[in-house]
Parts: sequence; structure tokens; C-alpha cells
Amino acid sequence: MFNPTVNTKFIGLFGNPLGQSAAAYLHNSVYQALDMDCFYAPYEIEIEDIEHVVKNLKRFHFGGASVTSA
Repeated sequence: MFNPTVNTKFIGLFGNPLGQSAAAYLHNSVYQALDMDCFYAPYEIEIEDIEHVVKNLKRFHFGGASVTSA
């Protein structure tokens, strides 16, 4: 089970649709194997909202993100 801390770096995949993506499983497997305090999650975001989302990432403990579009 994943137990985030105040030091956990969150990394995301932004785009839509993301239901077919295995990125979270792959990234989180590597983070766990390397004992990294990171968590990768998919965030379904419409392209017209991406600017607003990116501008607000600094408010959260985000370490980075990948962006994809259909």
C-alpha cells in the first residue's frame, strides 16, 4: 500500500482519455523498486484546462508531469 508523506513527490500524466494508459503502473513499480518517495497518477484533463492546471502545480508537491493528447 502507498503511504504518502509530506515529502512525497507527485508526478502526473495529464490528458484525455487516459483509461488505456499503463504509465502509472510502470512508473510506480520503478519508484517502489528504487525506494523512491514518489507517486505517479493519471489526471484526465481537457486540453482547454491544461494552462490553468499547470499554472497551479506549484501550490502542490508536484515533481513533474507528462502530457498526452488523443
